[in-house]
Amino acid sequence: MLSFILRRLGTMALTMLCLTLVVFFLINLDPNLKKLAIS
Repeated sequence: MLSFILRRLGTMALTMLCLTLVVFFLINLDPNLKKLAIS
């Protein structure tokens, strides 16, 4: 039972980490694309 809960938490943590990275990447990418378009 404990291993199941730990695996569940691990999966949730990994998913949250991936989502955070994707959002961070998209937020950073937007101004960079505008800069590239201007130059």
